[in-house]
Amino acid sequence: VAYGFGLQAIEASVGIGVGLLFLAREGLSFAMLRVMPSAVQAEIGDDGEEEPESARPEGARVPG
Repeated sequence: VAYGFGLQAIEASVGIGVGLLFLAREGLSFAMLRVMPSAVQAEIGDDGEEEPESARPEGARVPG
């Protein structure tokens, strides 16, 4: 049981360390992430309307 807890602690520390490393690479900090608006608070760009057929890229269609 102690071995499993040890592995979980190692996995968590590596995950947090690598995550913070990539955040630093992108120029973000944990403090900036805490003040970012959530998905509920974020503004929606348009009124939920679908984009016109001409605005869609040609390569995005699925054949069939």
